[in-house]
Amino acid sequence: MALTISDYGINLIKKFEGCRLAAYKDAVGIITIGYGWTKPIDGKALTMGTTITLAKADALLKEGLKSYEQKVQKYDYRYHWNQNQFDALVSFAYNIGSIDQLTASGTRSIVEIAEKITAYQKAGGKILPGLVKRREAEKQLFLTPVSGTAPSDTASAFPVTSPSVAPDVQNAAPKANIKSIQTWLNASYKTGLVPDGIFGPKTRTALLKAFQKETGCVYIDGIWGSESKTAASFHILKKGSEGILVTIWQACLICCGFFPGEIDGSFQESTLNATLSFQKAEGLIQDGIVGDKTLQKALGN
Repeated sequence: MALTISDYGINLIKKFEGCRLAAYKDAVGIITIGYGWTKPIDGKALTMGTTITLAKADALLKEGLKSYEQKVQKYDYRYHWNQNQFDALVSFAYNIGSIDQLTASGTRSIVEIAEKITAYQKAGGKILPGLVKRREAEKQLFLTPVSGTAPSDTASAFPVTSPSVAPDVQNAAPKANIKSIQTWLNASYKTGLVPDGIFGPKTRTALLKAFQKETGCVYIDGIWGSESKTAASFHILKKGSEGILVTIWQACLICCGFFPGEIDGSFQESTLNATLSFQKAEGLIQDGIVGDKTLQKALGN
């Protein structure tokens, strides 16, 4: 089923378009009304004397969004948008007109698209503060991972047990912990792992595929390449971070033999300490920040 814009995406558009019930000229002189509507209404041309109700403004917005949804949907075969990416791009298209140039007609990667969103900040040749804020909000939404499992539910997915002796080498974590992670990967990402409790190449690849999917990589192939590296640079994890990417990182730590405490999608003190220990063991800068270098040590192949 084709994606349609969510209520969150509609509210994002409403926030930046604003709603005016009497026609006005926008920043480049186009007659506009409601939430950025510029077309005829009920067969009548839009003029400076046109007025509408709030209910009509809402109806026009929903009607107008259909064509922009289609403009984003036409690239779904290439990118397989998640809901946040789709919402951000419909907002972008509603403001700009399409995403053809943004995606370079479907030739850019997800990461490249994210980088380019904020380049569209001008109207009439001038940078507008409102467009700067809108592009930043769209980029942030575009880069926000979507998970079928809420962070609050992740702890129950991993019944891990604390090792009796603090591990400091790979595969020193209890097999039951790794087996739980493998079972979760199979259920959440259809990785086809044999839950044997061994952290081998297949489990490492499955964790990388999970990371690639959650960060919107075009190629979910389990191979650490330039796109994975760029995605890791965009999605920095540190103390205070929340969400599915933290869950994946905590699973990595467990598999590599470093116990982060409860696997709950929340980067707190125990995860920080495990991260520091991992970085020390791998000869990395011990800053407790999970970027491309740290993640590559855990998932690179």
